[in-house]
Amino acid sequence: MKIGTSSTRHWGGEFYKKLRSFGFECIDFNLIDTEIAPYTYGADDFEKYFINEKRMMDEAGITVSQVHGPWRHPAIDNTPEARAERMEKMKRSIHGAALLGSKYWVVHPIMPFGVKDVLSGQEKETHDLNLEFMRELLETAKHHGVTICLENMPFLDFSLSSPEAIVDFVKEINDPFFAMCLDTGHANVCRSWDSPAESIRKYGEFIKVLHVHDNRGRQDEHLAPLFGSIDWKDFSDALREVGFDGVLSLEAIMCDTLPADILEDMYDIYGRIARRIADGDL
Repeated sequence: MKIGTSSTRHWGGEFYKKLRSFGFECIDFNLIDTEIAPYTYGADDFEKYFINEKRMMDEAGITVSQVHGPWRHPAIDNTPEARAERMEKMKRSIHGAALLGSKYWVVHPIMPFGVKDVLSGQEKETHDLNLEFMRELLETAKHHGVTICLENMPFLDFSLSSPEAIVDFVKEINDPFFAMCLDTGHANVCRSWDSPAESIRKYGEFIKVLHVHDNRGRQDEHLAPLFGSIDWKDFSDALREVGFDGVLSLEAIMCDTLPADILEDMYDIYGRIARRIADGDL
C-alpha cells in the first residue's frame, strides 16, 4: 500500500523531493481555498500552474493520488447564487485534478441549512439539494475522467455526516464515478457512529480514498495517527482484510512555522508512522 500526505502550501520541486525521501509516494493536493491562486488565474495561467506542479512532482517521483476540492467554514450554500459560485469553483477544481493526473477528487456535502439541519428538521431539503448539486457536478467529473469522493463529516447534527449516511448517498447516485472518502478523524469524533475500522469493514467497497488523522474523540483535531484515541492496529488490520488497494493518505496538521530542519523531521516521523500503519507493523 502506498502512503501519501496532504499539501498545505506551494512546496515547490525541492520539497516534493524531500517528501519522497521521507517515504511519501503520493500527494493529496490542496485546492480548498478559492480566494487564492490558482483560482484567481485566468484560463491559460490556470492550466500552466497545474502543468508546472505536475512536472515538479514527476521529477520528484511523487504522484497526486487525490485532490481536495473547495471548502469554507462556515459553509455558505444557502442561496442559489452561493451554490452556483461553489459549483463554478468546484468544476475548475476538477479540471485542475485532471491536469495533475489525479483519478480522485474529494468534496464535502453542501450545507444549505448549516451543520444542524437535523435540529431544524431540514434533512430532506439538505438531501435533495445535495442530490441535484452532485449530479450536475458528476457530469464535469465524468468528462475529465475523475471520480468524486464524498467525505463523511464531524458534525453530530448534520444529516450527511456519518459514514453510513455518505454510503447511502453514494448508493443513491449509483455511478462508478461517485464514491466515498473515509475521514478517520471525522468518524472518531462521533462515537455513536461506526469506528474508522468498522467503516472500512462495512463500507470498504465504496471507499476509494482516505483522510487519515487522529483525535481524542471530542473534536476534529487533525492529529497524527497514534496521537489520539483511534485504534490504529484495528484500522490497519481492517484495510488488509478488505483488500484496500488505495493510498493511506495523511491529513494531519503540520505547523509550517516550525524551523525548516524540525519541519523536515516531523514529515519524516509522519512518513514512518504512515508506513507502519500501511504495513501492519504496529
